[in-house]
Amino acid sequence: MSMSRIRDSQKRAVAHVALFPSAGIGHLVPFLRLAAMLASRNCQCRVTLIAVQPPVSAAESNELSAFFASHPQINRLDFHLPIPSSPSEFADAEKPDPFFARFLDISSSVHLLHPLLASLSTPPLSAIFADFAVAADINRLADELSIPLYIVSTTSARFFSLMACLPDLILESKSSEDSSIQLPGLASVPISSLPPPFFTPDHIFTAHIRLNAQFLSKAKGILLNSFDWFESETIAAVNTGRVWSFGNHTWRDSPEDGKKFDGLAYYTKAYKETQGASCSLIHGV
Repeated sequence: MSMSRIRDSQKRAVAHVALFPSAGIGHLVPFLRLAAMLASRNCQCRVTLIAVQPPVSAAESNELSAFFASHPQINRLDFHLPIPSSPSEFADAEKPDPFFARFLDISSSVHLLHPLLASLSTPPLSAIFADFAVAADINRLADELSIPLYIVSTTSARFFSLMACLPDLILESKSSEDSSIQLPGLASVPISSLPPPFFTPDHIFTAHIRLNAQFLSKAKGILLNSFDWFESETIAAVNTGRVWSFGNHTWRDSPEDGKKFDGLAYYTKAYKETQGASCSLIHGV
């Protein structure tokens, strides 16, 4: 085989992944950790991080600048949103939370990513890792592009379980005598610990979670921003072979430490081993 063919073969073998975080520093930072892991010497992935512009907060802007300055090998793809939604579009508040509003703005604009992602051809995309907050719309885009989709949950495993079950929960009918709700396969959750918007079905936050939760089963896998030692029982309960946790180091850790994370190779191996399994990610979904 000629040297040119060998080089071409090596180029084709490099996995290229796109990471798509939603609004808020709490959503961004886990994606930066994941990007650093996948771009590490151990994984040797080509990584493209989609940076939504403009960010809602200065914290997001500063974190992105620091991250790309220290990870020049990661490709930055700025995604400029159209004019933000006006307050009159929201029924539950005259001045909605800016992060809730941005969740909807990002979701309604996902289709605009099609030409941007389709143009990433050196090498072509192997997978998309997207925030739970855009699961519904990014699923359609991934289908159109024929690219495997992984959903990243930036919450704890326990709250992820609650979000996954939310479409089947009728919380607005709960009486004052109810002290907890039961999630199938998991310990009960005190009513007092639930976010108040969950009791209002048409609240922006609640409706958005319910919509995206319905598309979890279509993903190739779920990544949880959690720790086995922190909530091992919950992680074990939701893990049917397509759920993994990655929350045990920061992007500021050395990306050259291959012992910390096996990256896309691990997820790809796990997916191949469970291709014939049910895609149910949690009991009751």
